[in-house]
Amino acid sequence: MIHEHEDLLLASAAMDFGLSQEEADRLSQAIEDCPVCAERAAAYRRQLRLLSSLPEIEPSDALRRKVMAAALSGGRTPSRTPLILLAAALVIGSVMAVAVAAGGAFRERTTIVAEFPPNATPSAAVASDVAVASDAPPSVEPSQPVVGPGGAPAVAVDSIAEVVSSNLRIRSQPRTTTDSIKFEPFLAIGDRLFLIDGPVVASNHDWYQVAAWRPSDPSRSWPIGWVASADSADGSPWIAGASVECPKNPTVDVLAAMNRYEALACFGDRTIAF
Repeated sequence: MIHEHEDLLLASAAMDFGLSQEEADRLSQAIEDCPVCAERAAAYRRQLRLLSSLPEIEPSDALRRKVMAAALSGGRTPSRTPLILLAAALVIGSVMAVAVAAGGAFRERTTIVAEFPPNATPSAAVASDVAVASDAPPSVEPSQPVVGPGGAPAVAVDSIAEVVSSNLRIRSQPRTTTDSIKFEPFLAIGDRLFLIDGPVVASNHDWYQVAAWRPSDPSRSWPIGWVASADSADGSPWIAGASVECPKNPTVDVLAAMNRYEALACFGDRTIAF
């Protein structure tokens, strides 16, 4: 604050009540100590001088009668002195100072919220196996359905799932509240998902963090986000575990030709020797 609390009360009182000489001097000193208030007060003084220089126009008899009737009715308040303009300048300047201070504090406390969630990295398992022809499985089969916390069949993290219902939405947060951004476009039947994390139970759904792609349209992409696994009303699944054809003895060229998420699902927990 630029002024003490008593000065603000004094400025407010000056608008409706007369001030003693001591109070008037204190108010004038407070205005001089406030650069913004002094500037405003000077502007009001200039306006007052301009108004005083205007030619006097004699009112008509009808206007005189209306003014006299209003005065006799008691509804008219006494004329304000020019000191009211100075008091108004003090109040306006103080309000401006508070607004500037509040705006600075707000900017300091405001943080930028990312539009997209950070890409979560699945925890790496301790790798001990070596991919050789004798022990490498030909494919990764979908995990057996297990009832998740939200009542829907669960799918395994670090595996591949497939969308089995149209118009499935990817969201930035595992919930349906307003802070969960809706990503476009909708997922379609046949789109594939690499499960990064989950399930998280919220809004009556089991949510999985996924990386999505469309095998029929490699140019289509989505940010990493969250999808609900099933209809909360009847338990109808919206995603299901999918199998992946994993090469028995992959080479660098074979791995490079594979979808990166399918390669991660096949060999993410193993050490490959070339």
